[in-house]
Amino acid sequence: MTSNCSSPGTGAHARRDCYRWRTSPSLLGPKRLLAVDDSITYLQELGSQLRREGYHVVMASSGEEALELLAAQPVDGILLDLVMPGLSGQETCKRIKQRAEWRDIPSSCSRRATIGMR
Repeated sequence: MTSNCSSPGTGAHARRDCYRWRTSPSLLGPKRLLAVDDSITYLQELGSQLRREGYHVVMASSGEEALELLAAQPVDGILLDLVMPGLSGQETCKRIKQRAEWRDIPSSCSRRATIGMR
């Protein structure tokens, strides 16, 4: 997304609204998905498949990285591998659901984030 904001208005309120507009999950454009898997091979394959289907994909290779990315940018959905070293997928999901700003993001947790892969 560009740094110019087409949100109407001026002043502090307009800047705040512009910030929300630029950082909110996509409404009309491609849906932004966070894919989390400790296997880089599977993560890259999943990302490629989802991009071919029209999604914008943000990838994380650990639960810790997923939480950092969520803090930095909004997403429309999360695909999460449950079995990962370090912060497990289950603990990552629990932390996501504890945060008010993230708890309503649809998420799918599996033994692999590669849901729907052939």
